[in-house]
Amino acid sequence: MPIFNFTELDLKQLSEREQFFQNQILRQHLAEEAWVELYDYFLTQKFNFNKQTKLSYWRWFVILTLKRNASLSEEGFTDLIIGKQVLTAILVDYDLVDLIIWYLYKNYDFPDAMGVFMVKAQKMISSSTMEVGSWRDKSVTIAECFEQMKLLRSYNYDSIKMAEFESKLKQIIFPKPEADLLFYEYFTVDPNTAVRRFVDLMDFFLSVGPDEIWKVVDEFIHKELGEKETSSVAESPTTLKTTISAQKPEVLKPILPQVLTVVEIRNQIDAQFKKDSSGNYQDIGGVLEKLSELSQKYNDPKIAEMLYFDEEKNKFVWQ
Repeated sequence: MPIFNFTELDLKQLSEREQFFQNQILRQHLAEEAWVELYDYFLTQKFNFNKQTKLSYWRWFVILTLKRNASLSEEGFTDLIIGKQVLTAILVDYDLVDLIIWYLYKNYDFPDAMGVFMVKAQKMISSSTMEVGSWRDKSVTIAECFEQMKLLRSYNYDSIKMAEFESKLKQIIFPKPEADLLFYEYFTVDPNTAVRRFVDLMDFFLSVGPDEIWKVVDEFIHKELGEKETSSVAESPTTLKTTISAQKPEVLKPILPQVLTVVEIRNQIDAQFKKDSSGNYQDIGGVLEKLSELSQKYNDPKIAEMLYFDEEKNKFVWQ
């Protein structure tokens, strides 16, 4: 039996389906089946959708894609996430530069392969026709924003020009609250954070070439995982490649840090996510995503289960 019927949803139905998505699909064993249904649907629609679908089926599809990003093929990651889902991924509070680097870390051992990925990803974002928003009633695409960033880079990212560009982007991406309250109900990311991540992503693809990406991954991972010293191997792609083929390298597979305590994890979540007047997290999907991310980072599946839905209390509670 299909999970989705893909009909237009009124406000009440959207709210009910959102609860079903958060409580059943994300928390149960329906995520894979749901993702396949959504992928098939948008494939037949040629990835065209209206505003209402963007808030519901498309947003759910993006969230599920991001959750399974590490298992995507190179084509799947570059075509789906980079080519089509960039803006919505940012709107559901993802830092795509971090996501890309973690994907490369988990899936590639050789610098040359990382370079091939970067070439494909750069091509996808620079030619993406996915809409960012509108400016003076004219649709603005990812590709057009990317071209503007290339121009700004030629000016060495002049601070005044950059401030103007970021202000314009904010207006393009985020509607006025009084004009679209529903948008802000389902996309709760801070607008300034979203714009900064979008700009950083475009700068990442403009600044990091296929020959440099392995160094960026190596440096990021060592910093992220608390390595005190940079790798003695990270001197050239040839050296790195030789080391990787000879042994499972310490460069790209460093020892994970100690797992955080429950208190430390809760403090992190409370610091990052707002609560409503009843003490419930406003963005429960974001909280679950963060716990899943921490679970992968510290290689501890228990972290992802620390917050669960209590049917008796009809709300999410900590273990």
